[in-house]
Formats: sequence, C-alpha cells, structure tokens
Amino acid sequence: MPINGNRLFIASGHTHVQEDPSSTWTVKHNMGREVVADVLVHIDGVLEKILPQSQINTDTNTLTVNFSRPFTGKVRVV
Repeated sequence: MPINGNRLFIASGHTHVQEDPSSTWTVKHNMGREVVADVLVHIDGVLEKILPQSQINTDTNTLTVNFSRPFTGKVRVV
C-alpha cells in the first residue's frame, strides 16, 4: 500500500453486499491473505458503521462476520 504524505491509498479491496437479513455473513473476497473490514448495517433504514460480534478470517479468501441478530448491509474489505 503506497503512502503519499498523510494519506493512505488502498489499491485493492472488495465490497460485500448482504441483501438478505442474516446473523452470519460469509464474505468471499479472494484476496489471498487475511483482511480487515469495515462493517455497515441497516438500522431503522440508515446504514450505520458498527463493530460486529466477531470477524474471523476463515481462510485467506474468506471472512466470516457474526452478529447477535440478523442484519442487512455491507462489508468493505481491504
């Protein structure tokens, strides 16, 4: 990841959209490494960034995100 001054530029990433409510999201990112993610869920019609119950790098191409209840939303993986 190149750093330019105070800005960090991410050259690649993946966005997973979860349209069906679920308490477990399986994110197939195919990046070939462990990743970090921002998780956003729909709460009362608004997309909110939250910390899920857990985020597990299942393998180098899959992230599993767990919640205490079903949500829809999206995950941005880098």
